[in-house]
Amino acid sequence: MKKKSLVLKLSDNSEVGYLYLPNHPGIGVKGASVKQLPIQKLIKGYKGADIYFDFNDKDELIGIEVLD
Repeated sequence: MKKKSLVLKLSDNSEVGYLYLPNHPGIGVKGASVKQLPIQKLIKGYKGADIYFDFNDKDELIGIEVLD
């Protein structure tokens, strides 16, 4: 079985980055993320880039989005 790797994609203007984790079903797969958790919900008083954790329907972390 081939091991999937991490994939980092940046938007054209480099203001948005998305890290696809090995268990992500694939770039462009609609409905892959069913739940999104912002970092502000985890760290009280967080100051910094907007970061969102994407989860699939099994509550597995599949990707991380960073907005500048």
